[in-house]
Formats: sequence, structure tokens, C-alpha cells
Amino acid sequence: MTTTFTTSESPKFQSRVDKQRPRGTISMTRFAVIHCVSHSVMKRCVLAGIAGEHIEVTEVTLRQHVHRYLTPEQQRKALEFWVRHGVLYQ
Repeated sequence: MTTTFTTSESPKFQSRVDKQRPRGTISMTRFAVIHCVSHSVMKRCVLAGIAGEHIEVTEVTLRQHVHRYLTPEQQRKALEFWVRHGVLYQ
């Protein structure tokens, strides 16, 4: 399941959204880099999934662009997902 938020185009509003995310929340791209997983593999795990299961992310839409983040809980679940499905990571 993906949590989705749509923000106004105001940069002030975006900074408030940033402050509302749980401490330790990081972008999907940063999470993939930290764990040496390619962006394409990470994106496939989120969007297409493996064996009918997906990695859950939090989406924030700003100026018609979707930014994807993982909360600490979603990060833990993503690592468990990779173990279950044999995705190599560090």
C-alpha cells in the first residue's frame, strides 16, 4: 500500500510537509543508494512488485512530480521484502 499526499505548489507548504514526516524518513533513491540497490530495481519493487507484493512507500506530489519516501517502518519492511524475494542488498 502506498500513502499519497498532494501538496500545493508553495515551497513553504513543502517545508511543512517535510517537517511532518517521521524522523528518519528518507527518499526512495537515497534508501536504494544506501543499500547498493539500483534505482530501477527499487522502482520495480515499489511499482510492479514481486510475486504480487510491493514495497510500501509514502508519496508526496509537488508540481505534478511524485516524490517517494520511506519511513523507518517502511524501511524495515523493505529490507524484509528483499530477504523474502532474494533481492541482493548491503
